[in-house]
Amino acid sequence: MDFTVGSLLPKVRAFRKDIEEERCNYAIMETVRKICRQTGYAESVFEATATPNNPRIDLTNFIDADKSVYRLKLIRLWDTNLGAWKMIYEYNSTLVDNKEAYRNYATGWPTGWDYRGNSQLEIHPTPDIAYKFEVTASFIPVGEFDVIPLPLEAEEAIIAGTLGHLLMLPGIDQNLQLAK
Repeated sequence: MDFTVGSLLPKVRAFRKDIEEERCNYAIMETVRKICRQTGYAESVFEATATPNNPRIDLTNFIDADKSVYRLKLIRLWDTNLGAWKMIYEYNSTLVDNKEAYRNYATGWPTGWDYRGNSQLEIHPTPDIAYKFEVTASFIPVGEFDVIPLPLEAEEAIIAGTLGHLLMLPGIDQNLQLAK
């Protein structure tokens, strides 16, 4: 069973019957986006291949059009000798476009990575051959969506956040005390 916007709608509308369905759906989606930004729980795992002598991997083609990369959480390298995924050290995934962080690395076996924003992953040192990576990225859904990319445990937080927003809107059922 999918955790959907539609499944939360009756629980939200029980408190604000005067607000139309589309507005409630929008409030639910915005609350989900806020939770995704704060927690990073919405994840997508995919495989990418590095091009020899190129430190950058463009992740745009791996993330669906309805998702936006928020943060890279884990990068693992396929070790052909061990026949297993090996975690590589994370240098600094938060300093996006920090020119001081760019260094002139030699080519060879990848031991680290940086997320450069705009769905660009940089591998250190520059891969000398084509290596396969498994990337775990947290994302924020964009546009309209129905399936909620969070665990079922987030249901109460989504309802509370949505109601916090909707109870402050003017209308018959407006209640600023409950919204706080």
